[in-house]
Amino acid sequence: MKKKISRKYKWGIGLLIFYILTSWILLVPGMGIEAKLFISSADKQIQRILPKNKYILDPSSKMYDAIMTGPVKNSYIAAAVSTINFSNQDDYEKFYDKYVDFAKTWFENRWNQDLVSKKAIDFNDIGIDMIAFDEAVASKFQSFGFVHTGIEWIFHPGGLGEIFSKDLQKVAETQDFVWDQKYYDDQIQVEMFPELLGLRIKDSIGSSIVNNKVWFLNQQIDSLKFVLKMGLLDKPFMNKDLKATDIADYVQVNDLHHPDFAVSKRFMKAATINWFLSFVIGVGGTIYLVVKIKKEKQ
Repeated sequence: MKKKISRKYKWGIGLLIFYILTSWILLVPGMGIEAKLFISSADKQIQRILPKNKYILDPSSKMYDAIMTGPVKNSYIAAAVSTINFSNQDDYEKFYDKYVDFAKTWFENRWNQDLVSKKAIDFNDIGIDMIAFDEAVASKFQSFGFVHTGIEWIFHPGGLGEIFSKDLQKVAETQDFVWDQKYYDDQIQVEMFPELLGLRIKDSIGSSIVNNKVWFLNQQIDSLKFVLKMGLLDKPFMNKDLKATDIADYVQVNDLHHPDFAVSKRFMKAATINWFLSFVIGVGGTIYLVVKIKKEKQ
């Protein structure tokens, strides 16, 4: 008759399995969970500012092409470029032209076909697309880990290096910091182009992510007001009764989720170390239990 495995070894097997599973589970959040919470809060504000079917650009309007290739296109550029700290010459030279080119390409890929076919364009769709654009910029130029889960990050090329990067830790801390919004707004200098061409960033202190998004969303509110005031003779939206007074109130700092990328990255680093240890402990623990159980059954 075969001897049963004693309770202490059953507990040992259970604890070993639990530890290994937990080691994998701890990898899941990463910085991406914080990003998803932030994106969700930004999306909520976009739905408030640009509700579906409210601001639909009329393709028969004389302002149709001017608005899309002017303020809208330049908003994509501003969204990316405003995250650069212009006083950091290395960052400016490294990212400025790349951000501008990336924004132009993104805009053309997303909207050119609609412009050619003179499709009615809902500004709600533009707002949602700009969230996807922000994610793409962060993933391509900063870190894949900012907008993906930890489990995706660790297996992404270069992911391990980023997880243990001190430079990325500093970037995360900079993103987390929240300035007084009025002070932050004052540090971003913009130049308004003539003829409805939108704005250009002349100077910025970069992205503290919350301040930057508040600034950007409020810029869109101001742009809407400007377009509606300019369209006295040729109203650009399908709803010809829209007025500047119909536009939503400004976004406040507390309207957005305040991500904690720095803590999330430290946690991810610790979870990764623990994950590596789980292989050693898993193999060692398995060998130990197999040997002990065999002896017990003899």
